[in-house]
Amino acid sequence: MIRGKSCAKGRPLQFLMQIQSKMGDFTCDLVISYYKEKLDWLKEFEGTAFRHIYIYTKGVEPAPPFQSDKFVIRKLENIGRCDHTYVYHIYKEWTNLADVTVFATGSGHLPHKNGNLRFIIPKVFETKDSVFRVMKEPGFIHKTKEDLDNFKIDSWRATNVSNQENSSKNALSQSNIRPFGKWYESLFPGIELRHVAYGGVFAVSKKHIHNRKRAFYKKLVDMFPNHPNPEMGHYIERAWLSIFHPVPESSIYLESDHPPPPPKGGSRRRNTRRRRVRRAMV
Repeated sequence: MIRGKSCAKGRPLQFLMQIQSKMGDFTCDLVISYYKEKLDWLKEFEGTAFRHIYIYTKGVEPAPPFQSDKFVIRKLENIGRCDHTYVYHIYKEWTNLADVTVFATGSGHLPHKNGNLRFIIPKVFETKDSVFRVMKEPGFIHKTKEDLDNFKIDSWRATNVSNQENSSKNALSQSNIRPFGKWYESLFPGIELRHVAYGGVFAVSKKHIHNRKRAFYKKLVDMFPNHPNPEMGHYIERAWLSIFHPVPESSIYLESDHPPPPPKGGSRRRNTRRRRVRRAMV
């Protein structure tokens, strides 16, 4: 069964400060896959006890909204969107991974992603473990297993307006193995897919990352085509929990049961896009 309803419902983020004072040697990094978004949303987490805040830019030079020696800015070729960034970070930082790493896109201001960040970051410091805020699949976007297995996509447009440069960039580089079910079975035979963390925001522990060998992540990095908009990114988005398998159910939180706390200085607003979650990988 999935972890019970959150006891943190409605707590302000000041609760995070109380938790951080008891962390001891626990380490947590924030990894941001960036293109050219405004990073003002980071101000809300300025006081969070991250060890490092990595910003991998595949576009313009980022401008962090506050001064900190925690920022580590790295330039990457513009391929693969956020999913490539995440597996690249895991592979390159293998011997230097934090106890838990929070992964996020530069568009962390978007309502669904921002809600995930406000839920996930305090929960990481509370549990010192992986945190995935998920939807059931099949059952949300893909109504049946057959629908999920047959999933493929020929074009896609970023949900963040600043990244919607022109319609010619909507075309996807098709996966060498498709549709999704065939691709999934080639990498994760025998692992049942039950939940998906949509939106490119989740936290995973070093322990769960190490459920697989480093060579597996290198394989994933190498599978990405030299293209900024690969179909494979949509496949990996649906497979994160299988990549880190096994992830205990205590680290999996259904969105319907675990609303985020209200934003700083405001009340919780209903996310009218809840039933229209769309891919937003940078």
